[in-house]
Amino acid sequence: MVLDVKRWLPEHPGGDRIIPAQSMNVECARHFELYHSSKESFLYLKHFYVGEVRAEDRSSVPTLPGPPASDDFLQQLREFTDDFRMSNEVAPESENVRVHLGAR
Repeated sequence: MVLDVKRWLPEHPGGDRIIPAQSMNVECARHFELYHSSKESFLYLKHFYVGEVRAEDRSSVPTLPGPPASDDFLQQLREFTDDFRMSNEVAPESENVRVHLGAR
């Protein structure tokens, strides 16, 4: 899932610097799991959702050090976001994810 949270940064309860410093342009589901224990946080995701990373590009997305998000969390995330997410089969062709991550 790709989110554009720029407009949310000034309102973010953790401050406007933590997301750019720790979670920008990386697979950050683990951070979301660690810092957003309330399912209420999932409701915000719809407002920032812009699409999906194509399956063939997922290996290009950097990961955070440490363990990944738990399977339970990822399942809950899928359940809460399934109604508005695009499937990879219908996701529009877009620029390669490497361009967005600065690896032109």
